Amino acid sequence: MNIVLLVLLCGIVLGIPLSFLLFPRSRFPRALAALVLIGLALFSIYGFLASYEYSEAAKRLPWQIGYGALGLVCLSGAVVVLRPRRRGSPPNSTDTAR
Repeated sequence: MNIVLLVLLCGIVLGIPLSFLLFPRSRFPRALAALVLIGLALFSIYGFLASYEYSEAAKRLPWQIGYGALGLVCLSGAVVVLRPRRRGSPPNSTDTAR
């Protein structure tokens, strides 16, 4: 792996949680996390399609399951991150009728 790519990857991996800590109410960390998740989902689509290069189904099925699961998890995570929060109630409130 090229050292420049490694430095960029480490910066992204460390920058996302750090931006959540530094800017908790900003849209920037949420957009950054969604961008990374969508990028991973696109990578998993490419990997899923590339797994058809194996001639035997027994060799390609685990790769297809793995890439498919990664893609679905990343897309679901991006939807959750981009969903607007409700302003009326705190995120962990448990109102019970008394």
